[in-house]
Amino acid sequence: MASEIVNQWLQKAKDDYVSATVLMEKVQPPQIEIACYHSQQCAEKALKAFCSFKGSEIQKTHNLIVLCQSCTALNSEFSTLISDCAKLNKT
Repeated sequence: MASEIVNQWLQKAKDDYVSATVLMEKVQPPQIEIACYHSQQCAEKALKAFCSFKGSEIQKTHNLIVLCQSCTALNSEFSTLISDCAKLNKT
């Protein structure tokens, strides 16, 4: 069951990644604003997938910094992503 939830989060993240890529590479002119939105969504869902994978409660937030801090508590390597999360939070 837990792995099924993780896979669902990861599939949703992948879908957002594909959407962002298409909007930037295949659409003319590139749709930057909506691609940024899908990029933020991709990151959010990937961070939630990691929390779920580790058995941690998934916070009901869209704030990537908060989610990344939760991931950092589970694995310190996530601390390197906080500044990138801050940039995506602005979308």
